[in-house]
Amino acid sequence: MIPKVRRGHDLPRLMAYLCGPGEANEHTNPHLVAGSSWQMSWFAEQELTARDGRAIGRDLQAPTVAHNARVKDGHVWHCPLSIEAAEGQLSDEQWGQMAHKFMTRMGFISDDPDERSLRWVAVRHGLSKNGNDHIHLAVNLVFEDGSVANLWPRNAVGKPVGDYKRAQNICRGLEVEYGLRRVGVGGRSTRGYEPGEIEAEARRRAQALHQRQHRAGQASQRWDELTTARRAQLVADQRPGEAVRFALARRVRGCAVASVDEAEFVRRLRGQGVLVRPRFARGTQDVIEGYRVAARPQFGERPIWFGGGTLGRDLSLPRLREEWPDTPQTATAAAAEWRAAWRGVRVANPGRENPGQPTPPAAREQVGQDIELMAQRLRIARDATPVLWSRTAHQVAGALASWSQATEPTPGPLAAAADAIASSASYQRLAVRPDPGGTLTLGNCAMVFALIGKTGKARDRIVQAMLVRQLIALGASIARMHEAIGDVRRAEHINRVLTDHLTPLADRLDPSTKPDREPQPQRSGPVAGLPAAVLAARPPAGSVIPPKLPARQSAPRPWVPPVVRQPESEQSR
Repeated sequence: MIPKVRRGHDLPRLMAYLCGPGEANEHTNPHLVAGSSWQMSWFAEQELTARDGRAIGRDLQAPTVAHNARVKDGHVWHCPLSIEAAEGQLSDEQWGQMAHKFMTRMGFISDDPDERSLRWVAVRHGLSKNGNDHIHLAVNLVFEDGSVANLWPRNAVGKPVGDYKRAQNICRGLEVEYGLRRVGVGGRSTRGYEPGEIEAEARRRAQALHQRQHRAGQASQRWDELTTARRAQLVADQRPGEAVRFALARRVRGCAVASVDEAEFVRRLRGQGVLVRPRFARGTQDVIEGYRVAARPQFGERPIWFGGGTLGRDLSLPRLREEWPDTPQTATAAAAEWRAAWRGVRVANPGRENPGQPTPPAAREQVGQDIELMAQRLRIARDATPVLWSRTAHQVAGALASWSQATEPTPGPLAAAADAIASSASYQRLAVRPDPGGTLTLGNCAMVFALIGKTGKARDRIVQAMLVRQLIALGASIARMHEAIGDVRRAEHINRVLTDHLTPLADRLDPSTKPDREPQPQRSGPVAGLPAAVLAARPPAGSVIPPKLPARQSAPRPWVPPVVRQPESEQSR
């Protein structure tokens, strides 16, 4: 179950939309499945109209109007709850029960008549554009006495927990209670983007370009003199295909994985055309605590800066430094490169990232062996720690992002695969420094991709096809990890990307290395029905394959250290 919390200021308008036809007439048979008692007595078991919705909204908003209450970010709390199309549809009774439990556990309502409750309703209408069954919770955060609900109550240990986090936790519990597919578990997530980010970037570019043309005499009117329709057309012409933060995250991740130390990371970012600024410790110019990056302006528009941690939790500077050596020499070299980037001067000491450098002779042969060894370790790492999986996903995503940057003018299959696997690299919990012997670095892989990605030589294409197939095996291992902990949604997304993007790419690079596509033997349990890319990436018969865990019906167990199992115990499992 997926919650998406939003805030606003106009309940009648929200309810009119929920009970109306919708943007594409997808709101069919809007009705209430739960809500405040009087609302259910007035409107239960009837199809609602936009007029009914406005009436419900005015009633819900009455305490706010009566007390002239002012709530930061708005008194309207709107949260859709949805399940995926593959799970079918629930009944009104089931949705009503879940809505009531959700509101109670959020602390918004109480079954005790002596306890105060907020005014709320749960609206159900047609399926979403993706075919997902869902309801909408509309709540007024102002109580009858004019006080405002506390969205940051303290938990048992006295730590404040916000409504976004509590909504996610409650949904995880409801999934177990109602036997729904568990999504979003595992402690990993990637920050998305606001709908207005792409539009704002397009407007900045369009305005900067038009002002440049006006100064050059190529446009007679200033930007503010253009008609609304003309400005809209110029903005549409400059609309990027994706949010800028996504493209920046791939560049940063690719540069990080391809670098052997922090100084090379800074030089690679600058070589990719990324604007880089360090964040110095207070009162110093040689102690760097963080960094921020921005896309280089195309037409002189104002750059928008993003901190490394906002692009991805695995891209914060402390997390990146876990992969690099920490010595006085490397720290001095990194500080020199950060200062050069801050001042906008040339790099302090050019290194192997120079485009003119040839591919190391032994790199091509060694990369394949490194990836295969990592895949074998992950296949037998049944009880591997989340830090190990997160670090591996970071490296695989970085290698794919580096290759995408070298070969794809616009985001394509490699970029899609890098984004899918990168979501597994953003481990939320504070990670301990990983054991350097726990995994093998894919830095050489990312470097090889970046250097030979643009060539058309037959040998280079064969090397790339080999590397892609081994990366598919790594991606399949990461997907199986998500399945084992119950994160079905992310596992399916990774499997789908492997099948739809990376497998056809490997076949196009070198059809002669296309693996045998003989029908796979039927497997029992949850292994059956996996995508072709995952089955093709599995090791041959007789290799050690960790058994897949069945779907859990209770809260997942905490991670435990690896346990060495004897071969005869395989039969007992």
